[in-house]
Amino acid sequence: MAAQQQKPRLYYFNGRGKGEMTRLTCAAAGIEFDETNLRTREPFLQMIKDGKLLFGQLPLLEMDGMKLVGSDSIVRHLGRKAKLYGDSDADRARIDILVMGGKDFFDAALGGYLFSPNPEETIETKVLPSANNKYLPAFEKTLAESSSGFLVGSRLSIADIVLFDSLTHITDSPYPKLSSVLQGYPKCAAFVKFIADQPGIKEYLASPRRNPVPTAEYINDVKTTLGW
Repeated sequence: MAAQQQKPRLYYFNGRGKGEMTRLTCAAAGIEFDETNLRTREPFLQMIKDGKLLFGQLPLLEMDGMKLVGSDSIVRHLGRKAKLYGDSDADRARIDILVMGGKDFFDAALGGYLFSPNPEETIETKVLPSANNKYLPAFEKTLAESSSGFLVGSRLSIADIVLFDSLTHITDSPYPKLSSVLQGYPKCAAFVKFIADQPGIKEYLASPRRNPVPTAEYINDVKTTLGW
């Protein structure tokens, strides 16, 4: 008898960050997983020593006998496995472009402002200019061209999940100047509600596994673990 396959295991911090798109994709795909949250530096250094983190960064998803690192790499693997990657080569190319844009939006503006000494100033000088001058107009245009509500084709894809993750970092922000910005982008605002109601995602959002935006405890865990 073959050995029972272990559940995938996600290694990340106890917060959204770059691990959240993995959690959302697993929820949409119906993939159950276990999670290990890092809080101190020693286990992180041990993972590097053991060769688990190719580039010395998190998240890590152990799945299918592989050690998958990098949030977008993980999501692409899950997307291929769960058929959340479009129906044609043209779809997949478009999904790749939009995943890149959604991930760049998070990395360039949304992922780090709460770690800055003055989040409100960072929102004003970095987050809002990036959102308003580059990313939100592009996504608003893309959604205006969609007849299904999804970014690509007529069903959920990883492009939708990555953008949803980025946009909820806006809508759930504790700073009103940022949390209200989608009032100027009605298609993006409607998209957040639409994706939040999709099977799997809806249940995940209502569950205790859904973390709030970064708390002081989460920020401290990240800084301690990464030696910032």
